Amino acid sequence: MSDKGNRLVGAVLVLCISLFPLSVMAAADPPPAAKLTMQEAVSLVLKRNRSIQQAVLTIDAAKARRKEISGSFLPQISLQESFFRQFADSTKTKAYDFSTRTWKKVMTDDSWKSSYDTRVFFQMPLFTSGRLEANYRQAAYSVAQTEANLDKTRQSLILDTITAYLTLLQNYNSAALARQSVEQMQQHLRIAALNYEQGMVAKSDVLRSEVELAAAEQKLAKAENSVNLARTALCNLM
Repeated sequence: MSDKGNRLVGAVLVLCISLFPLSVMAAADPPPAAKLTMQEAVSLVLKRNRSIQQAVLTIDAAKARRKEISGSFLPQISLQESFFRQFADSTKTKAYDFSTRTWKKVMTDDSWKSSYDTRVFFQMPLFTSGRLEANYRQAAYSVAQTEANLDKTRQSLILDTITAYLTLLQNYNSAALARQSVEQMQQHLRIAALNYEQGMVAKSDVLRSEVELAAAEQKLAKAENSVNLARTALCNLM
């Protein structure tokens, strides 16, 4: 792989990153070099790709669910505290106006009786007909499945990135050859035109050079379009 081709792909990746949403890019990450190898391009795609980020979040959610279910096997302790205050003489039904200061004296009067109730609850599953075990196995299977999906997504992205990288490099080389061909055909046309003006060749030779130049320009347009398509494919992976 030539240094010129590496610089081209590196420049394309720099363009892709500059157009990428800032919310996805980490502000502390250094900008990529102007020259990137295939390995660096793969590493960059694996770091930026949204499918990878989504798969990682799915794994985190599955692990949190598994941890939550594993806590169901442990004992649970809860504390309940209650306070109740009433008249010591239950025959008293006098109502007090709390908008005045009279109620403060009544609240501290001996005619009131306070009741406290403190309870501690201890719960632990002894027999659930295998329900907790089944839930935990299902959660563990979900974690394994999401991790497998992440690995599958990663391998697919690696293959797609290598394919896009090589395709872009190949199309760039093809466009460079097509551009050289156009330059050669332009030179041939100039020589044929000069020779025709001097009467050294027939008009048909000039027309033939013009046709060859038009065909070369058409091939160049197709090659440059292929470069643009390959560049878009590589950018879409990021």
